[in-house]
Amino acid sequence: MTMRSRLGLFVALFLLLPGAVAVGLFVTASQWLTPVVTSEYDTYADAVADDLFDRGWLPDFIPATARHIVTTNNLDLNMSHGRFGYDRADHAAFLARLRPLQSDEALSVVDPDWVAELGANGYRPYEFSDGGYVWIFFIRDGGDLAFYEMDPR
Repeated sequence: MTMRSRLGLFVALFLLLPGAVAVGLFVTASQWLTPVVTSEYDTYADAVADDLFDRGWLPDFIPATARHIVTTNNLDLNMSHGRFGYDRADHAAFLARLRPLQSDEALSVVDPDWVAELGANGYRPYEFSDGGYVWIFFIRDGGDLAFYEMDPR
């Protein structure tokens, strides 16, 4: 390699490298700074005490027997997903607050592979809309476990 071509390579790297590094740092920093918070509650009362329902991550009408509540909330996108168990005796009253999923639009926020896996295991999608948000709950007939996703509309 001649001195001139080495100089040209040096200049090219000097001019291009800072941009490449800046892009790499931006992507990495944005991944580090994405505020995703996972919370776990043993009981419904624990979730109430932490203002989970007041903050809007789950509607407050989930069964009062809810337990092992897990919520993962993306604070930037205002989206949430999670799961909770509840007593089978509360199943009918819980379903009465929901409606069977009517639109593919509501389902569009949910990973299709996850929907297929839940469907293969007997879970059906139900929805609840309130204040510009929609929750998609996946519940089995007579079940005692619910999975959910929440998305702004």
